Amino acid sequence: RKESSAASDVYKRQVLARESRLPPSARARPPGVLLLRRARLTRQSLRARGATPQGLGYVYSFLRLTQPTDVALRLVLRLNRSERHLRGYWYAAPPAYVRDAMVYSRLVGEHFPEVAQLLAQAGVAAEAYVSKWFVGLCLHVLPFRALFAFYAQLLEEGAPFLFKFALSLVRHTSSALLACKPTDASSIFAILRLDPALYPDDHAVHDAILETASDWQVSDVQIAQLRAEEEAKLDLKMARVREAERKLAEQDGSDDEIEFSDDEEDEDPEERLRRLAANN
Repeated sequence: RKESSAASDVYKRQVLARESRLPPSARARPPGVLLLRRARLTRQSLRARGATPQGLGYVYSFLRLTQPTDVALRLVLRLNRSERHLRGYWYAAPPAYVRDAMVYSRLVGEHFPEVAQLLAQAGVAAEAYVSKWFVGLCLHVLPFRALFAFYAQLLEEGAPFLFKFALSLVRHTSSALLACKPTDASSIFAILRLDPALYPDDHAVHDAILETASDWQVSDVQIAQLRAEEEAKLDLKMARVREAERKLAEQDGSDDEIEFSDDEEDEDPEERLRRLAANN
């Protein structure tokens, strides 16, 4: 709390100092102009604290609908630092998210083996869609009316609620998922993200998922144990990938013989390691 409060105080001083240096004509500009300045400064503040605005930008904007700027900033920083909530999800290189996606996959395999088999046959990796729930916090999944209940439960229960919500969503969509063929990955993705074309805002499934999420018995102790086990697996996979890349780099003439696409050249090294590890 002290760190979040200090960050908020620094943020306020930066905003006031910057606006005090503006000429009178600029200070008299419409509120929207100064709001854009504050938004840009907030992004810089979050980047300076090791967070990337891509994932949390949506969440911060949603929180700003009902909370002052300083409160919203404290909340997103706290969520990203709290081990009980989303620690590490919003960093530029989020192995914590990849680990938790693996935990989710394991839980689906235990409770919904047929769904897990379908997803494996379709080549639908958890990391490709769980981010809508875990990183984007359902802002592109649930209708506006349901988001407040989602956030209230998340703030109260922490990370266990994310897994409860995910399992509840799979349970309520399992029939639709199992009706898909393994070759129809696009339909599977649409179901998992509760595409409005399939589940419009007034569909009962949104409320049903939230109302029955508490039925699942997922504790902090269980999540901690599963995280430790899946993190060890992820570390081993990434170590294998690094070793394979090291051997490849040592091969004579490897740089001259191998051509990489533009996408591969632009890809972040850590992101590439995680992608390769997930496929091994």
